[in-house]
Formats: sequence, structure tokens, C-alpha cells
Amino acid sequence: MKELLIGLPRTEYRALLDAPGVLEDDLFVSALRAKHFGVPEKVLWQRLRLVQRLLGRQPWEPNLVYTYDGCFVYEVEEVRRSIRKVKKYSGFVRNASAVGSKRKSSSFRPEPESFEWNTDMELDYFNFLSVGEFNSGLPGIVFLPDESKERRNGHPKTKL
Repeated sequence: MKELLIGLPRTEYRALLDAPGVLEDDLFVSALRAKHFGVPEKVLWQRLRLVQRLLGRQPWEPNLVYTYDGCFVYEVEEVRRSIRKVKKYSGFVRNASAVGSKRKSSSFRPEPESFEWNTDMELDYFNFLSVGEFNSGLPGIVFLPDESKERRNGHPKTKL
């Protein structure tokens, strides 16, 4: 969240990207892309909250970044060293016996094809975070309204 809101120094940013599972979170990666493409911060955070509520996730709150900033102490050390030398391979074969087995394998039997039903759908978070269009996989595209325009009398109206 700190990268999305404030930004990180270069070494901490590299450590963030190297952390396991960070690049597998499609929503986070799409939010980073939308930020770098110039989506205004206020609009980006509104859309992020809306998507996270639709997905049933705990929404990211920008105030949490400021609350935790300075509470955690950590050290980042970057070590650069060469990796081990690789074993050279030229592809040269001295004679045919050095290649391996020359016996033909048994006859080829193709495996029967099996069909597996897959209900997973890929949601395009970047399209929603940058443009405001949300394709739910159903026919048609759903335009989700901005919260700021829909607030009247203290409660948001939801149109889906």
C-alpha cells in the first residue's frame, strides 16, 4: 500500500517485487499499472475500494499506511555476487555410442483427450481501475459509478 500511496525508494521497490506472491496478485499489479499510467490518486483509491468490496476482500485504506509508517523497523541489505560457473556444453559428440540408447521406443499410443470444465474467469482489473469499465464475464459491460458522484444524503447508491 505504501508503494501505491507514497512510493518506495528504489531498493525497497526491488525488494517488494522480489517478495513471494507479490507479482501473482493481479489486483495489486493492475493498481500499480494504473498509477503509473496517470490515473488520479483519488479515483484509483475509490475504484480499488469498490472492486475489493465486490470481491469480498478487506479494502485497502490509505490511512493505514500513515498509521503504520514509522511503527515497523526493518533493514534491507542488497548483496551482489557472481553465481557459480556453469558447465560448458559444446554439443560435440565423440561417437554414436556416446549419445545414448539407439533402440526405438515402443509404439506411440496417444493419450485419450479429457475435457475439464473450468469456471475460473480472468477479471480485467486494469481496465476498471484505469477506464472505469468492469467486464464481469457476462454478456455486456457494466459501468460502475464513481462513489463521489453517487453520494446523496450520506449513503451511496449502488447501480449494478
